[in-house]
Amino acid sequence: MSGIATVYRKTRFRSRLEATWAAFFDQIGWSWIYEPYDLPGWIPDFLVKFDRRSILVEVKPAENPADAANFVESAMIKAKRGVLIVGLSPVMHENERHYEIGAFVRKESGRARIVDAYLVSCSDCWKTSLRHEGGGVTGEISDCVCFDPVAPNISTDGGLEDRWAHAKNATQWFPS
Repeated sequence: MSGIATVYRKTRFRSRLEATWAAFFDQIGWSWIYEPYDLPGWIPDFLVKFDRRSILVEVKPAENPADAANFVESAMIKAKRGVLIVGLSPVMHENERHYEIGAFVRKESGRARIVDAYLVSCSDCWKTSLRHEGGGVTGEISDCVCFDPVAPNISTDGGLEDRWAHAKNATQWFPS
């Protein structure tokens, strides 16, 4: 099944879901490049650039992005960087008070490991960061200079539901 090609910010995306994620990245202040380059057997959907690091992002129409993670494991090792896999939307976990954004595939001891990825906002500068946790290791990818890994000053109330709704509205299909 193929997606509905959608134009957002003068970029033609292969699917409306990819366009919606691009609009959401704009809403949370993440700089992105669509289909940045070809890897053997895989074209990443996005390269998201932060001040000190960049990550690849793959969009899959899945409720649980971790289910789609296996196909990028070998590509992640070749790309030598982490890969964020996102699904149908960010999910708010009320009992844990965080927004799960997807699954993060990272390299550990030369092998790919799939861990949870979620969004947090700095309660000082309100920049949105990506956190990934699993196996006793927590990572932070952010442009926030306020972040202190020993005593993080984070909030889960960054208006992310409204930002996702805005992204959905910005990429809504209209007949031509």
